Amino acid sequence: MSLPKQHGASGSEALQALVDGFLADVVMWRLEYQISPRTTSFRILRLMSRSQWDWPFGNVYCSISNFIANVTVAASVFTLTAISADRCMAIVRPLRPRISKKCMGASIAGIWMASGLLAIPCLIYSRTIQFTYANNETRTMCYMEWPDGNPPSSYQDYVYNVVFLIVTYVVPGIAMSIFYGLIGMELCWSKTIGELTQRQLQNIQSKKKVVKMFLVIVLIFAVCWLPYHAHFLYAYHNQEVAKSTSVVHVYFVFYWLAMSNAMINPIVYYFMNAKYSLDVHYHFHLRGSQSIASH
Repeated sequence: MSLPKQHGASGSEALQALVDGFLADVVMWRLEYQISPRTTSFRILRLMSRSQWDWPFGNVYCSISNFIANVTVAASVFTLTAISADRCMAIVRPLRPRISKKCMGASIAGIWMASGLLAIPCLIYSRTIQFTYANNETRTMCYMEWPDGNPPSSYQDYVYNVVFLIVTYVVPGIAMSIFYGLIGMELCWSKTIGELTQRQLQNIQSKKKVVKMFLVIVLIFAVCWLPYHAHFLYAYHNQEVAKSTSVVHVYFVFYWLAMSNAMINPIVYYFMNAKYSLDVHYHFHLRGSQSIASH
């Protein structure tokens, strides 16, 4: 005889702790993502300026910058996928034991290791190259120089971009769609035996809010990063685009849209997660009190 499905409150605190742990991981990679000068505001300003392609930070930091950028993108997607999988198991199979904090720590470590492995080519092939233009003006560029040539003509660069797209965009997108589809069916169509208590109803509503929040985050990620990924693939198949005078401006729009994902997510957390918004209010209230006390 199978047990009836229940949406009880047992284990909800442990489940919230796990989600908080994954959220902390997301916040960590967001902070590290901003370390790279390729992702800060002055980098965007350089794209808009006359010296848009001049790289002043040297060869070593060129490799580190590209490596950090790809590691943090991959880590974000893998973390969101892990969250959706954990949420799916917690809601669709509520009677199964939840993962322990040790297992969660191992999962986060595995996410960062996999992200690092995926970004290793950035460490190997990133370098600075000086170009001299027809007017004898020299510019230093930081980008990936592959053994078979330079982007966008390099086939190895094209293969890497395709692999990166599949691993960090297509596969996680399909997986998260499946997970949230199962969650949606469970929350909307599942039947319970007997009358639900007020605590159980509140727990169901809380789970729905969290699922909606992560679904919005996934959708925003998909919208923000698709043009950026598509740009490199399109440039390989249409290499005349790279010679266009407007390609820099098009890339700037796609680059800005992708980077805006790091700004939008905290706003989503604030408006769709009560615990997060309370923590923000407490933090600013505490800082305000300390500032007044110091004066």
